[in-house]
Amino acid sequence: MHFADTGLCAHLAGWSSVEAIELGAMSGQLFETYAFGEIYKSHVNSGRRPFLYCFRTNDKEKIDLLLEQNGAVFPIEIKKTASPMPRDTKSFTALGPVSTDNVPDELRSLKREIGTSCVVCMAGDTYPIGEQTWAFPVWAI
Repeated sequence: MHFADTGLCAHLAGWSSVEAIELGAMSGQLFETYAFGEIYKSHVNSGRRPFLYCFRTNDKEKIDLLLEQNGAVFPIEIKKTASPMPRDTKSFTALGPVSTDNVPDELRSLKREIGTSCVVCMAGDTYPIGEQTWAFPVWAI
């Protein structure tokens, strides 16, 4: 669950100072909530309906967000770090079966192309961290 207002989320959780938020055990989750809200608002404010999904497999692989656009899905990981690493995107491999040609007929309508992925983070600029994965600064959303 994501709050659209991180200030309200912090208030309801009882965090009354910036230090409590920044150094607290939930700071990564609050950053994820903030980034989700900014991605959502950037779509809505530009007149587009955001098709955003959370993704988790039976094996507990988790992708923070899947953005679906034009028949493709774009995996998004959100990390409260200034220097994301390729290992931060290891769960993106869980989407492999969605893009293969070897899909049973009854699942063919669910098949999607996998687009460029990104790690939304606290980096100062955009840069590649993998073959099809980019570090994307949260300030640029």
